[in-house]
Amino acid sequence: MCDPVTIGAIVSATTTLYSGYQQNQAAKVEAKNAEASAKFQAEQAEADANTAKQAAEIRAEKVRKAAKMQVSQARAAAAASGMEVGEGTALEISKEIASGGEYDAQMTIFGGLDEQRRGFQQAEGYKFAGEAEADNIRRAGKAALTSSIMSAGTDAFGAWSSMKGASGAKGADTGSYHNHVGPNAKGGGARRKY
Repeated sequence: MCDPVTIGAIVSATTTLYSGYQQNQAAKVEAKNAEASAKFQAEQAEADANTAKQAAEIRAEKVRKAAKMQVSQARAAAAASGMEVGEGTALEISKEIASGGEYDAQMTIFGGLDEQRRGFQQAEGYKFAGEAEADNIRRAGKAALTSSIMSAGTDAFGAWSSMKGASGAKGADTGSYHNHVGPNAKGGGARRKY
Protein backbone atom coordinates (compact mmCIF):
# COMPACT_ATOMS: atom_id res chain seq x y z
CA MET A 1 0.00 0.00 0.00
CA CYS A 2 1.17 3.54 -0.73
CA ASP A 3 2.21 5.91 2.00
CA PRO A 4 0.70 9.44 2.27
CA VAL A 5 3.74 11.06 0.64
CA THR A 6 3.39 8.85 -2.44
CA ILE A 7 -0.35 9.45 -2.65
CA GLY A 8 0.24 13.19 -2.33
CA ALA A 9 2.85 13.10 -5.09
CA ILE A 10 0.54 11.14 -7.39
CA VAL A 11 -2.33 13.58 -6.75
CA SER A 12 0.00 16.55 -7.27
CA ALA A 13 1.40 15.13 -10.51
CA THR A 14 -2.08 14.29 -11.81
CA THR A 15 -3.39 17.74 -10.93
CA THR A 16 -0.40 19.38 -12.59
CA LEU A 17 -0.86 17.31 -15.76
CA TYR A 18 -4.57 18.04 -15.90
CA SER A 19 -3.96 21.75 -15.39
CA GLY A 20 -1.46 21.80 -18.28
CA TYR A 21 -3.87 19.85 -20.46
CA GLN A 22 -6.70 22.29 -19.66
CA GLN A 23 -4.45 25.27 -20.41
CA ASN A 24 -3.48 23.73 -23.74
CA GLN A 25 -7.13 23.04 -24.63
CA ALA A 26 -8.12 26.59 -23.65
CA ALA A 27 -5.27 27.94 -25.78
CA LYS A 28 -6.55 25.98 -28.78
CA VAL A 29 -10.01 27.49 -28.36
CA GLU A 30 -8.58 30.97 -27.85
CA ALA A 31 -6.41 30.57 -30.96
CA LYS A 32 -9.44 29.57 -33.04
CA ASN A 33 -11.32 32.60 -31.70
CA ALA A 34 -8.39 34.89 -32.56
CA GLU A 35 -8.31 33.49 -36.11
CA ALA A 36 -12.09 33.85 -36.48
CA SER A 37 -11.97 37.43 -35.21
CA ALA A 38 -9.12 38.30 -37.58
CA LYS A 39 -10.97 36.66 -40.47
CA PHE A 40 -14.10 38.68 -39.68
CA GLN A 41 -12.10 41.92 -39.46
CA ALA A 42 -10.35 41.10 -42.75
CA GLU A 43 -13.64 40.34 -44.50
CA GLN A 44 -15.11 43.58 -43.15
CA ALA A 45 -12.08 45.55 -44.34
CA GLU A 46 -12.40 43.97 -47.82
CA ALA A 47 -16.12 44.77 -47.92
CA ASP A 48 -15.41 48.36 -46.86
CA ALA A 49 -12.72 48.58 -49.53
CA ASN A 50 -15.10 47.40 -52.25
CA THR A 51 -17.78 49.77 -50.99
CA ALA A 52 -15.31 52.66 -51.14
CA LYS A 53 -14.55 51.86 -54.78
CA GLN A 54 -18.22 51.59 -55.68
CA ALA A 55 -19.01 54.83 -53.85
CA ALA A 56 -16.20 56.56 -55.76
CA GLU A 57 -17.63 55.32 -59.07
CA ILE A 58 -21.06 56.68 -58.11
CA ARG A 59 -19.55 60.05 -57.09
CA ALA A 60 -17.59 60.13 -60.37
CA GLU A 61 -20.78 59.60 -62.34
CA LYS A 62 -22.41 62.48 -60.45
CA VAL A 63 -19.41 64.67 -61.27
CA ARG A 64 -19.77 63.78 -64.98
CA LYS A 65 -23.49 64.58 -64.92
CA ALA A 66 -22.80 67.90 -63.20
CA ALA A 67 -20.17 68.71 -65.85
CA LYS A 68 -22.64 67.90 -68.65
CA MET A 69 -25.17 70.15 -66.96
CA GLN A 70 -22.62 72.97 -66.82
CA VAL A 71 -21.77 72.44 -70.50
CA SER A 72 -25.46 72.63 -71.37
CA GLN A 73 -25.89 75.79 -69.32
CA ALA A 74 -22.82 77.37 -70.92
CA ARG A 75 -24.14 76.55 -74.41
CA ALA A 76 -27.54 77.92 -73.55
CA ALA A 77 -25.97 81.13 -72.20
CA ALA A 78 -23.78 81.43 -75.31
CA ALA A 79 -26.76 80.88 -77.63
CA ALA A 80 -28.84 83.42 -75.69
CA SER A 81 -26.11 86.01 -76.15
CA GLY A 82 -25.99 85.35 -79.88
CA MET A 83 -22.73 83.36 -80.01
CA GLU A 84 -22.25 80.38 -82.28
CA VAL A 85 -22.34 77.37 -79.89
CA GLY A 86 -20.37 74.77 -81.93
CA GLU A 87 -17.29 76.89 -82.68
CA GLY A 88 -14.84 79.43 -81.33
CA THR A 89 -14.91 80.57 -77.72
CA ALA A 90 -18.19 78.87 -76.87
CA LEU A 91 -16.81 75.55 -78.07
CA GLU A 92 -13.57 76.06 -76.10
CA ILE A 93 -15.54 76.88 -72.93
CA SER A 94 -17.66 73.74 -73.39
CA LYS A 95 -14.54 71.59 -73.92
CA GLU A 96 -12.86 73.12 -70.87
CA ILE A 97 -15.89 72.42 -68.68
CA ALA A 98 -16.20 68.83 -69.98
CA SER A 99 -12.46 68.21 -69.57
CA GLY A 100 -12.46 69.57 -66.00
CA GLY A 101 -15.49 67.43 -65.15
CA GLU A 102 -13.85 64.29 -66.53
CA TYR A 103 -10.64 65.08 -64.65
CA ASP A 104 -12.61 65.44 -61.41
CA ALA A 105 -14.45 62.18 -62.14
CA GLN A 106 -11.18 60.32 -62.81
CA MET A 107 -9.61 61.70 -59.62
CA THR A 108 -12.67 60.58 -57.68
CA ILE A 109 -12.32 57.08 -59.13
CA PHE A 110 -8.58 57.10 -58.43
CA GLY A 111 -9.29 58.07 -54.82
CA GLY A 112 -11.77 55.19 -54.53
CA LEU A 113 -9.28 52.72 -55.99
CA ASP A 114 -6.62 53.97 -53.59
CA GLU A 115 -9.01 53.56 -50.67
CA GLN A 116 -9.87 50.07 -51.91
CA ARG A 117 -6.17 49.15 -52.15
CA ARG A 118 -5.56 50.40 -48.59
CA GLY A 119 -8.59 48.44 -47.38
CA PHE A 120 -7.23 45.24 -48.94
CA GLN A 121 -3.85 45.90 -47.31
CA GLN A 122 -5.59 46.41 -43.98
CA ALA A 123 -7.44 43.12 -44.50
CA GLU A 124 -4.12 41.34 -45.11
CA GLY A 125 -2.76 42.96 -41.96
CA TYR A 126 -5.72 41.64 -39.95
CA LYS A 127 -5.17 38.15 -41.35
CA PHE A 128 -1.45 38.20 -40.59
CA ALA A 129 -1.97 39.59 -37.08
CA GLY A 130 -4.68 37.02 -36.37
CA GLU A 131 -2.50 34.13 -37.53
CA ALA A 132 0.45 35.43 -35.50
CA GLU A 133 -1.70 35.86 -32.39
CA ALA A 134 -3.19 32.38 -32.82
CA ASP A 135 0.30 30.87 -33.25
CA ASN A 136 1.51 32.63 -30.09
CA ILE A 137 -1.51 31.41 -28.14
CA ARG A 138 -0.97 27.84 -29.37
CA ARG A 139 2.70 28.00 -28.42
CA ALA A 140 1.78 29.23 -24.93
CA GLY A 141 -0.68 26.35 -24.56
CA LYS A 142 1.92 23.81 -25.65
CA ALA A 143 4.46 25.37 -23.31
CA ALA A 144 1.99 25.10 -20.41
CA LEU A 145 1.38 21.45 -21.26
CA THR A 146 5.10 20.72 -21.56
CA SER A 147 5.78 22.53 -18.31
CA SER A 148 3.10 20.54 -16.53
CA ILE A 149 4.53 17.28 -17.87
CA MET A 150 7.99 18.26 -16.67
CA SER A 151 6.65 19.36 -13.29
CA ALA A 152 4.63 16.18 -12.88
CA GLY A 153 7.70 14.13 -13.76
CA THR A 154 9.74 16.04 -11.21
CA ASP A 155 7.05 15.49 -8.56
CA ALA A 156 6.90 11.78 -9.36
CA PHE A 157 10.68 11.45 -9.27
CA GLY A 158 10.81 13.33 -5.99
CA ALA A 159 8.22 11.01 -4.47
CA TRP A 160 10.04 7.94 -5.78
CA SER A 161 13.37 9.23 -4.43
CA SER A 162 11.81 10.02 -1.09
CA MET A 163 10.22 6.59 -0.95
CA LYS A 164 13.44 4.86 -1.93
CA GLY A 165 15.43 6.90 0.58
CA ALA A 166 12.97 6.14 3.36
CA SER A 167 13.03 2.39 2.69
CA GLY A 168 16.82 2.40 2.51
CA ALA A 169 17.05 4.30 5.80
CA LYS A 170 14.91 1.70 7.58
CA GLY A 171 17.30 -1.13 6.83
CA ALA A 172 20.54 0.79 6.65
CA ASP A 173 21.48 0.88 10.34
CA THR A 174 19.72 -2.22 11.65
CA GLY A 175 22.30 -4.76 10.54
CA SER A 176 21.58 -8.47 10.78
CA TYR A 177 20.62 -9.82 14.19
CA HIS A 178 20.61 -13.49 15.08
CA ASN A 179 19.79 -15.27 18.28
CA HIS A 180 22.72 -17.25 19.53
CA VAL A 181 22.37 -19.56 22.36
CA GLY A 182 25.61 -19.92 24.13
CA PRO A 183 26.67 -23.07 25.96
CA ASN A 184 26.00 -21.53 29.34
CA ALA A 185 22.70 -19.90 28.49
CA LYS A 186 19.54 -21.15 30.07
CA GLY A 187 16.64 -20.89 27.73
CA GLY A 188 17.67 -17.70 26.05
CA GLY A 189 20.38 -16.33 24.02
CA ALA A 190 22.28 -13.16 23.70
CA ARG A 191 21.76 -11.03 20.64
CA ARG A 192 24.84 -10.28 18.72
CA LYS A 193 25.23 -8.11 15.71
CA TYR A 194 27.25 -9.60 12.89
